[in-house]
Amino acid sequence: MTSKTQPPPFPKVFLVGAACMVVAAISIAALASYTGVGATRTSLPASIAEQRQVVFSDRADGAVVVSDYGAPDSKPDILLPGAHGFVRVAVSGLAFTRHTHGVGRDAPFTLLRGTDDRMWLVDPQTSGKVDLNAFGPQNRAVFAALLPSARNAKIAHGGAQSGKAAP
Repeated sequence: MTSKTQPPPFPKVFLVGAACMVVAAISIAALASYTGVGATRTSLPASIAEQRQVVFSDRADGAVVVSDYGAPDSKPDILLPGAHGFVRVAVSGLAFTRHTHGVGRDAPFTLLRGTDDRMWLVDPQTSGKVDLNAFGPQNRAVFAALLPSARNAKIAHGGAQSGKAAP
């Protein structure tokens, strides 16, 4: 007959230490949430340098059409498929929130640039917002090209921007 040996018990000091760490982490997180200490909050600029009310729609070929809200005669911006995935991602996140709130597709988004040069895509219907500066200069530049100053400069120079095509 052979006797079975049991492995030594797990040291209780490690279990007590792990439990203390879990309790401390939860307590610190709760305290930070309650007091706001350590929280980062982004807010819209106090003053706006320029803005544009836009409606985003998808075209059959995968392009994103950016139209001026309430101005059916204005020429829309066309963002070609595969070139501006960030626009689709940013808008789809806000559109999902709209869907959950029962807001239709025809309500405009507000694209704005503050006097501090920060850019935002805002959904006035749901108070949703995307800080466009947080995703790097290339992604921000796609939205910057949709602002009135960039569109007016393009018209003044008579050229087309890359990644855009006529409808």
